[in-house]
Amino acid sequence: MRTILLSLLLLGSSSVLGAQQQELTPRQQLERAYAELRAQPTDSLKQRAFFQAYPETFTELQECFAFNRFKPEELDYTAYLDLFRKMNFVSVEEKMERLFSLMVCGYWQADATCMHFDLMRELMLEDPERTFALVSKENKARQILFWQCFWQEPEVTGYQAQRMLTLRQAKGYEAEKRIMLAAYEDFRGVLPVVD
Repeated sequence: MRTILLSLLLLGSSSVLGAQQQELTPRQQLERAYAELRAQPTDSLKQRAFFQAYPETFTELQECFAFNRFKPEELDYTAYLDLFRKMNFVSVEEKMERLFSLMVCGYWQADATCMHFDLMRELMLEDPERTFALVSKENKARQILFWQCFWQEPEVTGYQAQRMLTLRQAKGYEAEKRIMLAAYEDFRGVLPVVD
């Protein structure tokens, strides 16, 4: 009887161990969802799975797409971002919410980071009212962190002033615009974090 119980216990523990080893890391989930969506780009379920696996924070974005000599090779951010951009079963608002969360506590950095931030800027400038409807849902601290990241760049450019003019034309949202303006004055063309 003891032998049978011991065998069952060992079999059960090896099954649990095997299941734990088969769990995918967030990066592996993203790679898998990407491959499945590439194979069937118009499949709504594959688009939703890819969106769910996409990085949600600046740290996750860095882990997947930014070079780091201490980790495996980074993913091809241009291909992933292109697929993210083209998803038609994920709304613009959902994409903006995800990009917003990537930018909170983020900072300007070339390549993958910059391209994600540029997509957010593009979507925001298409419809400033939609932008402020999204921003107004966030508390003041998150708004400040977002706008800090939004205005950061290696230098002051005319594009920043044009973006400000476009965003200020949105109707309403005066409190949110004050936060945006303060961040613009403090962080435009400034890189407070240096790699």
